[in-house]
Amino acid sequence: FSFHGAPAHFLVNVRYHLTSRFQERWIGRGGPVVWPPRSPNLNPLDYYLWGHLKSMVYVTSVDTIDELTQRIENCCQQIRNKSKIFERVRSLMRRRAKLCVEMEGALNIYCKLKLFSIFHRRKCFITQK
Repeated sequence: FSFHGAPAHFLVNVRYHLTSRFQERWIGRGGPVVWPPRSPNLNPLDYYLWGHLKSMVYVTSVDTIDELTQRIENCCQQIRNKSKIFERVRSLMRRRAKLCVEMEGALNIYCKLKLFSIFHRRKCFITQK
């Protein structure tokens, strides 16, 4: 329920639905288990899907809404058909959650440098107690 690190939906009806569907087993603002503050990278949609999907959809410019819709659907199907991708995403999720637990929620930043051509890109993961 978050998008690019934005706060999770907090509407009463959303929380009611989550509670009725998952009882006390959902994580989020206003829920039974609070989402770790400033930790969007614990959400596979943030640390994997949105960026990957965007890079696939916008390989070339899009001219119409229909074309955009079709590209998104095609790219989602391509991602769905690559089971190895989901194995890696699950592995990354376990590693990130383990780091969060090991640090007992203390404020920490884990950074990984990636070299792209001549540029460095820093990816950070933040947790807070």
